[in-house]
Amino acid sequence: MTADRSQQSWPPRLAVLLGVCALLVWGAPRAAAQSNAPIQVRTLGNQHGFTDEREPDRTVVVFQGGVEVQQGARLLLARRLVLVLRGGASGSDADGSTDDDASSLPAPESSNTGYIVPGSRVLELFLEGDVTLDEANERVVGAESIYVDNQTGTLSIERGTWRSKTGNNSLYVHFESMRRHPDGTRELRGVRATTCSSCDPDWNLETERATLQDTLDGQVLHTAGNVVEVGGFPVFWLPGLHLNTDKDRPPLRRVEIGSSRRLGTEVRTIWGGNADEAMSRVAEAFGVEGPVKGDWGFMLANYTDRGVFYEPSWEYETASSKGKLFGAYIRDRSSQDFQPNSLPRLEDKTRGRVDLQHRTRLDDEKVIDIELSYLSDSEFLREYYESESRIGKEQETYVNYRDVSDNNAFSLLARGRLNDFQSQAEYLPHAEWRRTGEVLDLGVLGEPVLTQKSFVDAVRYAPGEDPTSPDPQEDSRRNTRAGTAGSLTWPFDLENGDRVQLKAGYDVTAFDRTVDVPDDPSITGVDTTQEGTGDVRYALTGGAEWSRTYSGTGEAQSETWNLDGVRQILEPRAGYLSVFELNDRPPDLVQIDEVEQLDLMQRFELAFRHRIQTHQDNQVKTILDTDVSVPFYPNEGRDNPVLDVNAPGGVAVYDQDEGRTSGDIVVDTRWTPGARLFALRQAMVRWRATIDPNGWGYKRSFLSYETRIDETKSFAVSENKARHASNFVSAGVEWELTQRWTTAVFFERDQLTKESARRGVVLRQRAECWMMDLELSQRRGTNTIGGGSSSNRDRDESRVSLRFWPRVGGRSEESLLQRLGRVR
Repeated sequence: MTADRSQQSWPPRLAVLLGVCALLVWGAPRAAAQSNAPIQVRTLGNQHGFTDEREPDRTVVVFQGGVEVQQGARLLLARRLVLVLRGGASGSDADGSTDDDASSLPAPESSNTGYIVPGSRVLELFLEGDVTLDEANERVVGAESIYVDNQTGTLSIERGTWRSKTGNNSLYVHFESMRRHPDGTRELRGVRATTCSSCDPDWNLETERATLQDTLDGQVLHTAGNVVEVGGFPVFWLPGLHLNTDKDRPPLRRVEIGSSRRLGTEVRTIWGGNADEAMSRVAEAFGVEGPVKGDWGFMLANYTDRGVFYEPSWEYETASSKGKLFGAYIRDRSSQDFQPNSLPRLEDKTRGRVDLQHRTRLDDEKVIDIELSYLSDSEFLREYYESESRIGKEQETYVNYRDVSDNNAFSLLARGRLNDFQSQAEYLPHAEWRRTGEVLDLGVLGEPVLTQKSFVDAVRYAPGEDPTSPDPQEDSRRNTRAGTAGSLTWPFDLENGDRVQLKAGYDVTAFDRTVDVPDDPSITGVDTTQEGTGDVRYALTGGAEWSRTYSGTGEAQSETWNLDGVRQILEPRAGYLSVFELNDRPPDLVQIDEVEQLDLMQRFELAFRHRIQTHQDNQVKTILDTDVSVPFYPNEGRDNPVLDVNAPGGVAVYDQDEGRTSGDIVVDTRWTPGARLFALRQAMVRWRATIDPNGWGYKRSFLSYETRIDETKSFAVSENKARHASNFVSAGVEWELTQRWTTAVFFERDQLTKESARRGVVLRQRAECWMMDLELSQRRGTNTIGGGSSSNRDRDESRVSLRFWPRVGGRSEESLLQRLGRVR
């Protein structure tokens, strides 16, 4: 990934204008010539006709005082009409004038029909004075004049406003002149275009000239000398534009203007559009036949403290493949990241990423998945994609082939590593066979379900590079493995309604290496270190599960609580699982992934699910749903040890000599009352908690309440806490002030430190053709638990952000609480 300094001079406003141009012309309709259609003229004033002196075989008829002209689907209104007809006028004087106003026209049949002239006789029409043209889905109003050459079908308009509508999108084009040719091509001069109908639009585009031309692939727009004005002031400029208006959506998706301590002043534009033609050409170059659907995206941002940020993306889909290519690039002007403890970047300031996701379906059973992920440095993702770095998937590079037929599957995986700073397992390769859910008919013994898995691989665990280590590869761990595992489940439905499942399983895995045996310090003078040798691990598992469903109904009725009968469903269950035979435990094996994590274990579990249902709006609704479970460990020291926070060295470890028989109680409940009460009609209360049964105190708890008070007001509040670690209370409210203005206020408070963790306000305007969000917010550093000192956490950040994007296609908008991620 390289770029010279000239790339930094690309102003984001160039991309803004590109999208505005396309938005203004998107969806322009076609109109056909009307040369053969008869012309019907109605007038409220007088009319007179005369023979053209220069061409005696032509007659000119003038209508004044307001006219209406109907020509097929075209309707014209004007103050004055001049018709040039084929053939001379009867009863004309020597000077060409006539006393008979209508001598050159058939007599009107009635006051409603007016004069009807065959289209073959009409040569030219000229209308002037506040001219209006209505045709199909477009309209021209307020024009100075319109000239129609009825022989060729050419139409010329001077100084008017062209209005066009397709779907939910309106287009208003003010022009000095517009000429429409018989093939539908339009040539415009002195154009001011907008999607706003008001006299003072929110924004408009000015261009010296524009051409809209019909092609086999759709209407293609060419413009030159484009200037975008916002609020009457010129903002962006672009030399020209080439766009297929039938295929491309408006490229401009969103514009954001803001300021933050991390990036400085931000001007960010987000674009997107159709890329069918470009993707088809790329596919042809690789020998792929058939149509290709494609979309492109582009984010262009200018960060005053960091530089110009480029983020292109392409999505494509063929009959058998689909994928996405995504990239980012910046030449970072800062030598130190905003996050604390970041390594300085003194030499190479070029930073970025490349991501590829691709899937090819060979047939109904065979699929190839490819993923590629490259990052320039270990801090780039955290600095520019903070949310993804915290909760996103692992950055991977692999090729995976899968063949799935019924309940059998085979996969072949090759996974490497492009980012040396990542700790990751590499598979070169990993082959796996699976058989899932195969029902065996054993006669009187029932029909157990068999699941099996076998694999073989060459694997290496590659730790991230340590700048202090002279040999970054010295900690790498390699192994060659092959194994097979299976489980058998016998379900039995008893006559009393109980359901019992018996389970048995096995695991046999061969390892090329086990851990080295360290030197025995009790033996002096001799190095007793032994290199790990190959070994075969085997394990046997067994278990059972019982469950039953109880249900009952009641006659509860309440208009206030919106109850129409009540049904309760209780599903208790109990289970036991044991790994009772294992010859090699995890400390004996080279740790690479979950294969080496299999360990001896015994666990009982008691649980139940309880639901309350009623009829609401002629449907069965679950108004209360609760799930509770608690495990028990007979070998508590091995399977559920106590965390020793006073271990030597200040590092918390698990004490294998002490444990607790009962594990944590996990509760998950959801209440959606649907009652006819204020704040409960569209409310949901959710509680998820992990409770320590020994002290009956919580370890983790999340409690939230969300509601829509009416169609214009929403409210949400939550509490998210972990014992001795964090306690955050969050709240947000969204309020529609008017039809055009909505506001939302939110805050998050750290109850342990009594500090504000997050707070702000967002104001949204629904303009006629734009959506706009103005956000003012403050956020405390994110890498802190319970506050912490300022030197140990990320720096606090203040932010001012202005986002605006076009209202296109009647697309539903996200609520402000969704925009803010609701509350935690």
